[in-house]
Amino acid sequence: MGKYIAKRIGYMALVFLIVSFLMYALYNLIPTDPARAELEAQKTSLKPAEYEEMYQQLRKKMGLDDPLVIRYMRWMGLWPEVDGSGFNGLLQGNFGYSQFFKKDVVDVIAAPMGNTIFINIFSTILALGITIPLGIYCAVHKGRKIDNGVQVVTMLGYSLPIYIIALIFMFFFCVHWRIFPISGTKTPGAIYATRWDEFIDMLYHITLPGRSPRWAA
Repeated sequence: MGKYIAKRIGYMALVFLIVSFLMYALYNLIPTDPARAELEAQKTSLKPAEYEEMYQQLRKKMGLDDPLVIRYMRWMGLWPEVDGSGFNGLLQGNFGYSQFFKKDVVDVIAAPMGNTIFINIFSTILALGITIPLGIYCAVHKGRKIDNGVQVVTMLGYSLPIYIIALIFMFFFCVHWRIFPISGTKTPGAIYATRWDEFIDMLYHITLPGRSPRWAA
């Protein structure tokens, strides 16, 4: 059993490294330059020669001139930093710096990660609460119309992409029937009497897949 678990963990680690490297390589194909973006605000106040010198120094400091594999390993925390200060990457808890939000990625993803975990737990409990009783009922009434209907719906659900199903549900329940809200995780401007009221309002908003704001994953 221990050997099997170790083997499965090894496979997971290998897949993670391969997928993360491919994603990192694809991201690096985007025509952006972090060093140039960092110096953009100072571009007008510097002479071309000064700007170019600072630009080259910043690229070297960021390690942007290193090979892709070295930059990936440094990002993962498997290669020392450019200044030789040691390992400081993903494996050490350093998720990087967001150029868009101008803050550490850990601070950016804190709120969305909490919402994502909550939504996954809620959806799992809701799915089990529906599928287990329905599966038991269909097993007891095997071959009847309800059982056949559930099988057809199940096959359609597995056949259609999840984003298509989400759009269909959003159209009928949010746009057409207006039963659920289409975005957000709580009622705007709401003042709750108790934490339970706030919890129920959040469940109401996340019952269906919706277009959540940037801070609500």
